Amino acid sequence: MAVDARLVKSASKPLGKDKLKERKEEEERGTNKTSKFQRDLESDWTVRKDEPICGMKEHAAIDVESGLVLSTHVSRTSEHDTVYFPYVVAKGLHGKDVPCWRR
Repeated sequence: MAVDARLVKSASKPLGKDKLKERKEEEERGTNKTSKFQRDLESDWTVRKDEPICGMKEHAAIDVESGLVLSTHVSRTSEHDTVYFPYVVAKGLHGKDVPCWRR
């Protein structure tokens, strides 16, 4: 079994501090316009190779021999990979006693 994580970029980006301040001021004045697109509230920021990335992180356990994906889990990008490592491995090992492709 191989376990790895990859970054998945979000389609929308969270508002910066200056934009949040603008929105609050607009709400107080009653001039807040509703946006056409909804924000991805579960996405988070991380930095990879000196580039900020907003999105999610997908953790996957893969069977090395067959290449089949055994289990996956999605988390925020700011959370460390080791938090979800045991979960993905345990979920991937569930029912692995007699794989169907070796019968």
